[in-house]
Amino acid sequence: WATRMLHAQILHPDYPSRENLSEVEGKLGQLEKSWEMIHNPMSDEEADLILNQAFPGESRTGSIG
Repeated sequence: WATRMLHAQILHPDYPSRENLSEVEGKLGQLEKSWEMIHNPMSDEEADLILNQAFPGESRTGSIG
């Protein structure tokens, strides 16, 4: 939430360091993606689909079950 508060401040036209806006927006995007991956992980089926597309014809060694 601190990054979002900083982002809101930098967006204000009178903020003295607006040159940092792109850096703050980039970091905010990274943090939001990380939060999404942690709190809404992909299903095993979705992971299998991606792996099968990336590595067609290979077995999924190391899988449980």
